[in-house]
Amino acid sequence: MTKTTYITKLEEIKGLKFQCEKCGSNWYIPMKNVLPPDKCIGCGELIPGSKIAATMEKIKDLQILSSSSKFKVFIETDFEK
Repeated sequence: MTKTTYITKLEEIKGLKFQCEKCGSNWYIPMKNVLPPDKCIGCGELIPGSKIAATMEKIKDLQILSSSSKFKVFIETDFEK
């Protein structure tokens, strides 16, 4: 088994991609001031759009802090083959 680690600077994040576990629909929400939906775009299943929006605001705050301070924030993800 091979593992690949990806490192992404927090300020490189342009948006978040979501996938409904019920119907498999995908949608993308840019980090710019776009409100997430309250329902899945495919099947209408309720999703916590306001909580997603609040979390994205926290990510944006951390992006600003990281770009204007003497430290950087990174996201680290592993992909196993």
